[in-house]
Amino acid sequence: MYGYRLICAEGSRTQSAVGEKILNKMWRFVEKSGILWFNKVPQWSEGVWEVSFVSYFGEYQHAIDEKGRLIMPVKFRDSLGAKYMLSKGIEACLTIYPMETWVKLEEKVSSLDDFNLSNRDLKRRFFSGSGECELDKQGRTLINQEFRNYGNLTKDVYIVGAGDHAEIWDKETWEGYRRGVYETYQARAEEKFNDRIQP
Repeated sequence: MYGYRLICAEGSRTQSAVGEKILNKMWRFVEKSGILWFNKVPQWSEGVWEVSFVSYFGEYQHAIDEKGRLIMPVKFRDSLGAKYMLSKGIEACLTIYPMETWVKLEEKVSSLDDFNLSNRDLKRRFFSGSGECELDKQGRTLINQEFRNYGNLTKDVYIVGAGDHAEIWDKETWEGYRRGVYETYQARAEEKFNDRIQP
C-alpha cells in the first residue's frame, strides 16, 4: 500500500468527497509511501492534506506450503488489513482486493441489469468465484483447494501488483504470460498513450 502527504497553501479545501480535485491551489507530493487510488477522504490538518491511496506494485516470488498457506508480501499487508477478498481472475490467476476496493467493485457488478443473460452470467461467475480471506499474525493466508486448482497453484507462485489489486499466479504460467506481454508492451503503450510515453 502506498500514500502521499499533500502540502497545500493555507485555506485550500476539497469541493466534496473522494477523488475530486483540490482546486486553485498549488500542491506537491512529499514523503512518498505510495500512489494512485484514493481509499479515504483527504483530511485537512494545519495546512496539510493527509491522503491515503491504495495501489500495488512489483512482483514477489513466494511458495505455498503443504497446508495451502501463502505468505503475503510485507508491502501489501497494511492495506489489506486482517481481512480481504480473494477472487478467481479473468485469466488463470487469483485476484486480491482490499475491502474498500472490493466494496466499490461489488457495487458496480451488482448494478448490472439482471434481465440481461450475459450480465447474469458475469454476476454468477464473479460472486460464486470470490470469498473472504484473512491474514494471520505471521502474514500468511490460507488458499483453499478450489482456488488453488483454478489458478493451477501447487507450490511456487508470483504475487504481482496490478494497480488497485494484486494477483497470485503460478510461477511458470506468470513467466510465460510475462514474456508474451512484454514482447508487445512497447507497441501497446504507444497505441494507448501516444506521445505521453517517453522512451
